[in-house]
Amino acid sequence: MAFHPSGFHVVCALIDKIAIYNVMGQEFSASSRTLQIKGCREIKFSNGGHYFACAVGLNAIYVYNFYTEECPSYF
Repeated sequence: MAFHPSGFHVVCALIDKIAIYNVMGQEFSASSRTLQIKGCREIKFSNGGHYFACAVGLNAIYVYNFYTEECPSYF
């Protein structure tokens, strides 16, 4: 789980997907945004919060744009 630098969003790596939640006060509201990525071991936002990276398996890292959910790069 990774918090957006603004503190208003959370990205959670679940077993079968990556879910994006909005933080409203002391509760999470489910967003309709999910990514179908299985087996994410670690997830982290960039310093500005516009990208987040997902480590999948032993040697794959996917970098996604947080706002458009596009994957501009794969390492």
